[in-house]
Amino acid sequence: MSDPVVVTISHSLGRDAAKERLDRGLGGIRAQLLPLVQGLDYQWEGYRLTFHVAALRQQVSGQIDVLEDNIRVEIRLPLLLRLLGGKIVGRVRQQATALLEKPPAPR
Repeated sequence: MSDPVVVTISHSLGRDAAKERLDRGLGGIRAQLLPLVQGLDYQWEGYRLTFHVAALRQQVSGQIDVLEDNIRVEIRLPLLLRLLGGKIVGRVRQQATALLEKPPAPR
């Protein structure tokens, strides 16, 4: 495996709220991925989420570190999936940003 792909996404939620948002959003993300993957496992240890995904007969693993003002997503892609790295990074950034955005103020 080559060097990991790293995505950093800023937020203004604070560490606990960002972790809570990510944790709540994992169910929806898991439902979206299930048709595309053969296996998806993840586990929180403090403010670090470690995950393993089996897709297209390839193993993908990584971690998400939740910090006070950003999250850092590190994904280790096998060579075959590295060709799709740009698309994967774009999708990760889009999904994580949507989960971390503050809801609009009530009118």
